[in-house]
Amino acid sequence: MGNARGAHEAFATSLRIWSVIGGLPEDLLTEEFNTAVTAFRSGDTARAAEGFERIRAVLREDSGAQVETLAALAMIDARAGERERATSRATDAIHDAEELREPDIYVRTSRSAAEAHLILGNRSRASEILAAERVAIAAAERESVELSPEDIFGVLVSDLDAAEVHDMTVLRHALKLAPLVVDEANAWWDLRRLAIHIPAHPELENDESLAEGLSTVAIVSAQWEPELPFTKRVAGNQHHFHAAS
Repeated sequence: MGNARGAHEAFATSLRIWSVIGGLPEDLLTEEFNTAVTAFRSGDTARAAEGFERIRAVLREDSGAQVETLAALAMIDARAGERERATSRATDAIHDAEELREPDIYVRTSRSAAEAHLILGNRSRASEILAAERVAIAAAERESVELSPEDIFGVLVSDLDAAEVHDMTVLRHALKLAPLVVDEANAWWDLRRLAIHIPAHPELENDESLAEGLSTVAIVSAQWEPELPFTKRVAGNQHHFHAAS
């Protein structure tokens, strides 16, 4: 996992095959989405935009999908250097998501909008968006509205990237969610980003309640940089906790 260009080519090939053999509409849509996402992550903004525009055309009657894909296009614009259009789309997407009053759609949409601002270097605006998301997540929890761990985890990772100083509550929460999202392919990108924030806080490695989360992040980061001191230390700590138990 984590090879965006290789993943993009694999999904693109799968999409072509499904198109030729007449795959089910939902399967074709999934492949289209995966192809667009991996194109974005590999830096091919033109193909990413084309993919999301096709998804929007298919799901034109789905207001939630329209909002979420608009935010995705804002991210693509930001990566392509289209600052004004990215900012405009991000603002419109958040507004439309608020109008829908569906917490899960709002969280995913606003996270994408915040990511667009992070790409543009607007960390303060991204932080404002993410702070509002954390309030929405807390409200959903109070009202017993279920949000996926992956969606919450993504918000926390973006928040850490946007912050001038780490909020340790956010970092600890992200680590506790890490084992719950590791089986989600898209979460691997966020797990890798989370790994960047851990070495500055070695005291976390002494907290047994975070051991599983730290181990999860270490396994993911080892895919790219296996010799990192953080990865080796966590492996040693896991051995210590196992022996103590």
